[in-house]
Amino acid sequence: MKRLFVLIVFIALFFTAFLFLKRNVTDSPVINPPLVNNTEKQIPENYLISLQVGEIDTRISDPMVENLVYREHAYVLVQVKDPMYYDEVTSKLEKLGAKRYGYVPNYSYIFYIPTNALNEITSLEEVQWVGWYYPKYKTTLTSSDIKNSQLTIMMFPDEEKVIQAVATLDNMGKSNSEYYCDELACTYTRYALDSGHSIEDITDLEVVMWVERYVEPSISPPTPNL
Repeated sequence: MKRLFVLIVFIALFFTAFLFLKRNVTDSPVINPPLVNNTEKQIPENYLISLQVGEIDTRISDPMVENLVYREHAYVLVQVKDPMYYDEVTSKLEKLGAKRYGYVPNYSYIFYIPTNALNEITSLEEVQWVGWYYPKYKTTLTSSDIKNSQLTIMMFPDEEKVIQAVATLDNMGKSNSEYYCDELACTYTRYALDSGHSIEDITDLEVVMWVERYVEPSISPPTPNL
């Protein structure tokens, strides 16, 4: 009886460790995003997603998608086969519990999806490609670029996640302003990251959409009438 109890405890610990490792591999993936670099062949428009950090050829599947099942939800890029399908695909995904956010050329939107609906989403006739919204898609800056710089951090307008992210950001740096939200994004400006932290500490936050240098707004003086 004692041996059986020890065996049960061992099995329980094994599966706990297994799930923990799976979760952490997914939370900190080593898979590189499917960006195309220095390609000599032009990607057909209907198979191209253009990001500020590079281009995606959607004829190539995203290797990270199959690992998203270890998350409950994920931000993903969804490309449709034709712009005429935007509303139809959005309606179908919303019925599955997804939320649609910003447009990304070409023919793509960012969706926040329940990952248990992934198979159903990828099998939709109107959907051409689905890929994870990688942290590397969120900025063109490097850690060396942001030394002594203030940043603008844009986040998806999910209030609960934004509050959690801002609390994390405030533990890694400081800002001289409050974040503000509209229907498109929540924006945290004039943010300075403390030394000892990297730009990846920001982009790894799931709700972060984009990070760039903060630019002080300026008002041009009116042109005098001549």
